This record gives sequence, C-alpha cells and structure tokens, in this order.
Amino acid sequence: MKTLQDLNAIMEEMRKEVAIRLGKVEDGAKYEKHVLMCGGTGCTSSGSMKIADELEKQLKEKGIDEKVFVVRTGCFGLCERGPIMIVYPEGAFYTHVKMEMITRIVDEHLIGGKAVKEFLYDLSMSKSERQLVLAFDAGANMKFYTLVDGTGL
Repeated sequence: MKTLQDLNAIMEEMRKEVAIRLGKVEDGAKYEKHVLMCGGTGCTSSGSMKIADELEKQLKEKGIDEKVFVVRTGCFGLCERGPIMIVYPEGAFYTHVKMEMITRIVDEHLIGGKAVKEFLYDLSMSKSERQLVLAFDAGANMKFYTLVDGTGL
C-alpha cells in the first residue's frame, strides 16, 4: 500500500467481507461464512487457538476452506464462558467450545446450515451479560441473539 487510492481499495474489499457480519451478502465477497474465534487470554488458556487450528484443518479436509473465513479475535468479554466462537452471517454464539465439538459444528452448521443448538450460549445469561456480548459483536447489529430462540433482550 503506497497511496490513498490503495488504502481505499483495501477498505472497499474489506467492507464487502465484513458486511456478512451485518447479515448482508455483498457481491464480490470472497467468503460465505465468517467464524470468529476468541483469542483473548482466558479463551486462549482454555485452548481456543488449538481449537481454531483444528477448525481450519477440518475446513481444508472437507474442501470448504475457501468458503469459510476463520478470524482469531481479541476478547469478547465473557471469559468464564470461553472458549467462544461466533459464526456469521447467522450470528450463532457458541460457548465452552471444545475440540470434540468442532466436527459437529463443521458438518452440521458450516456445511449443513443448521446451528448445533446444544452448543449455543446459555440463555440463562443475565440481561447485562447479553448486552455485553452484543457490545462486543463485530456486526454491532444485535441480530445474533434472535437466532438462538428468538428471545432477544
């Protein structure tokens, strides 16, 4: 990147990609799904980076690594519920993710199109906890919580 025009081209390319987190499909977007894996200290100490490695391995083995973008993020703010994984465009919010859950998430959700309900976050979270999660939602559209069971805030 050497010019403002180069920077604007990068911004436009990334806008198309990030739109998926807002529930929008943009022409020219490279990926169909984004998987955000928490890389904060608490989640990392619970194995999130090894889980992300396994996820990427399975995506490649099953031939969908060109359709699913894995992003290792910072902290989502709910370390006690980690490792945390969010899948867009659905906004499915998985908590306490373990290595043995990855195959089902890949097969049933990323390939099959249906979130693995028993792995989704616990609706017994307090309203303030859910609001905190929403504040950390990269899409900032407060849409993902409706996909769990429609309860919202």
